[in-house]
Amino acid sequence: KAGTADGKLGGGTRRAVRKFQKANGLEVTGIITPEVLTVISSGEAVQYPDPPKPDAKVEKLSDSNFEVFKEAVAQKESSGRYNIMGGANDHYVGRYQMGKSALSDVKYDYGKREALLQDNKKQDELFKKYTLQNHRHLTKNSGAYRSMTEKEKLGVLGYAHNQGATAAEEWLYTGVSGKDAFGTLGNEYTSLVADAFTNLSSGPDPLASIRPRARPDTRVASN
Repeated sequence: KAGTADGKLGGGTRRAVRKFQKANGLEVTGIITPEVLTVISSGEAVQYPDPPKPDAKVEKLSDSNFEVFKEAVAQKESSGRYNIMGGANDHYVGRYQMGKSALSDVKYDYGKREALLQDNKKQDELFKKYTLQNHRHLTKNSGAYRSMTEKEKLGVLGYAHNQGATAAEEWLYTGVSGKDAFGTLGNEYTSLVADAFTNLSSGPDPLASIRPRARPDTRVASN
């Protein structure tokens, strides 16, 4: 799933190459190396690993677990504040620091961001809508995600909040974490959500299986 063919080696192509490399036992770099070309021409490459499952059932996220997730993300993004702009050039809006792309995904006009800063309820609504869209995407497109517990899924949704659902899908397959413009790794969000749930329980870490230390490959993806 490299996106529309345009003759350019863009982010979608690099993502597809990384997944191809992982599926075929090659070093995961996103670079089309002689080894990649050899596997492609061999006729023995793994074909379309982890295909989409359009009919996969999208499980409802419980309100109580979603609240824990929401507060963890809010504290990371804005220390829980609604009326702030942040990030590079103050591009990101409010409590959950949603940028133009994320707001576009939930059909909100970024040009109305000043009004959004004053509307706490709307910010909460858009954040939940964005999260549920990511939840749906990952359910339909990632076998690893479908096999997880709800709390584990919320950890991955933390990654998706920072990097996007498609990038989270790749991370689950390759184990290679992307990073944002500030160098923050997407799996840091997974870890902070895990910590939020752990702090509520005296039992075992509920997200231990998807913490960064448990990933098969901890190198950073180059987008």
